[in-house]
Amino acid sequence: MCSFIEQVGTGEIIRLYIEDHQRISNMAEELSNDGLRVLGVAFKRLETQTGVGRVAYDDSIEFDMVFLGIISFFDPPKDSAKQALWWLAEKGVKAKTTHVITGADLELLNHESFHETIKRATVLARLNPTNKLRVVQSLQTVGRHVVGFLGNGVNDSLALDAANVGISVDSGASIAKEKADIVLLEKDLNVLVAGVEQGRLTFGNTMKYIKMSVNANLGSILSLLIATLCYRLEPLTPKQLLMQSFCTMWVRLQSLGTKWKRITLRLHKHGPSEA
Repeated sequence: MCSFIEQVGTGEIIRLYIEDHQRISNMAEELSNDGLRVLGVAFKRLETQTGVGRVAYDDSIEFDMVFLGIISFFDPPKDSAKQALWWLAEKGVKAKTTHVITGADLELLNHESFHETIKRATVLARLNPTNKLRVVQSLQTVGRHVVGFLGNGVNDSLALDAANVGISVDSGASIAKEKADIVLLEKDLNVLVAGVEQGRLTFGNTMKYIKMSVNANLGSILSLLIATLCYRLEPLTPKQLLMQSFCTMWVRLQSLGTKWKRITLRLHKHGPSEA
């Protein structure tokens, strides 16, 4: 795309040779390996038609450009990210973050190899929107995982929509927040840890309530059926049944706000599917 390069200092534009191209590529690769985002900058002077003020776009515009240089961006992870990921791993939530396997590598894989690679990979990087969607769908269908996807850009919208739990941030793009199930108001991954804990506590308490309700109602139904069929009598009047339900309901409701240590610890460590 670039056929020329502007000399630093003099501003002279000279031909871009293969050696220059290789030197620039090596420099960009080194910066990328150091964890920096790399962006090349180039320009091309175009002639506009009189009275029009703009040039119609065609593919030839992006050829014979003048290379200016490289801009690098440092986007470090937050200090709390490592601790948050460790806590999530302790609770059985595996994170697939960035680098090691790139989108270009995934494009070369066939259907079966793609699923196997995603299953083994712990780090993914430089994925386009389609690849992100394929990764989420692969984990859901082949891996049979419950997938949460965290993204804040327009290119994350497909994966956010497909994930079981889409997570975005308040400063993200509008389409990302629209597709997300959860929008984080704080820029801290520890919020996810607290969310997982509270979600599992809610799940555990709900299951306790359901089990207690089933046991209590099943006992009442069986007692009434046996007494009615065998002894031809009505053991409890409707008012008595309502009073019994009211009393047992109060006991069951208490379970929603009570932490049972054995269930709570197992939910915290393994999650609902394994607890």
